[in-house]
Amino acid sequence: MSPRALSRPDPWRQIWRIATGNTFLAGSLLAVALYLLILSLVPQFSPESGLMAYWSAQTRFGSATRLLYRMGLFSASDSPFVPLLLSALGFSTLLRAIGHLEALSLSFRDRDSLLQKGPPALAEVGTLFLLCGLLLGRIGGWRVEGLIGETGISVPGRNLTLEMTAAGPRVRPPWAQAYIVGYGPRVTLRAVDSTTGKELSLQQTPRESPYPTFSLCLTPQVPEASLAVLEAGLIVQFQAREFPSSHPAIDVTVFRAPSGELAAATNAGPGSFTLTVDQVQMEINIGTCPLVAVGRDPGFWLKVLGLLLGATGIIGAIAPWRARLRGIRVALAIGTLGLAVATLLTLVTTGLLARSSLHTGFAALWGIGLSGWMLRPPGREEFSAQEEE
Repeated sequence: MSPRALSRPDPWRQIWRIATGNTFLAGSLLAVALYLLILSLVPQFSPESGLMAYWSAQTRFGSATRLLYRMGLFSASDSPFVPLLLSALGFSTLLRAIGHLEALSLSFRDRDSLLQKGPPALAEVGTLFLLCGLLLGRIGGWRVEGLIGETGISVPGRNLTLEMTAAGPRVRPPWAQAYIVGYGPRVTLRAVDSTTGKELSLQQTPRESPYPTFSLCLTPQVPEASLAVLEAGLIVQFQAREFPSSHPAIDVTVFRAPSGELAAATNAGPGSFTLTVDQVQMEINIGTCPLVAVGRDPGFWLKVLGLLLGATGIIGAIAPWRARLRGIRVALAIGTLGLAVATLLTLVTTGLLARSSLHTGFAALWGIGLSGWMLRPPGREEFSAQEEE
């Protein structure tokens, strides 16, 4: 055999080295981190949300709103590129895990090899568990948002009934999880004729019976509601300003019916106040009501296990106890631990991996930092799945 044939590189080995290398994994992680950064900076809404969501974004981004909308950044959470990003990350992680586990099986009794290759393998196995949990939840799970936290509320599309207990929300039958995900405004209205002191009837829809006192909750899905003061010919409209909110703010607008003429407009925070229009004294109380989400996630425990194993493996691979670049190592380890704890708490209490834009932004910055660390020469010894030749 000629020397040229002997020195010819094996293309499959080159492909393996690229797929299991730090550059490919760091690039995949960086792409996911940039996606999370977009989610944290740009509000997400679907095209069905209407002009209200678009106008709300326009007040924040001004003339750049149209460009961002055309780029699809307001609906990035539904982008078809997301499965591709996660698939690339999972593919690279799977190949690297195979390499590390094979190396560990060949040198299982070597303590130094366990300390060097064990943490990266643990991090990769944890990442795979987390991605499998996301896939199972996407395929076999479901979630209903925006339910008012009151006993007896039916879960739309499911044969389930919500029950509020001292320990938190529950559903009956108990084959799904219920979470308090925030608080919305609860508005209570009572109308009285100021000249006679007679209570006036309130009605929300023509099919409902009128009541002298009416209480309703506003949710992100239904942020506004109207009540009719029948005897006075007035329509009172309530609109919430933001969700979720433990200190609700409400815009109150009163119209005359049937002309639609504006009679009064005001805004108010928590507490009670009185609004008088056309000798009708309206006593309005604004409080809070819990907003509940109900769902079933078959990948829940895989996510929990993945977070625990992944965080442990990454911290072990970073090795914050080493003297070289100790400041960066300690910062990355603390960030990993903090992100894992925050994500676990959010997962247990809301059923989601992240609930706020601050949490998502922190995860994005952590991913950018970790991918940068992996590409540094001092980081290769911790994360490399290959033996340097």
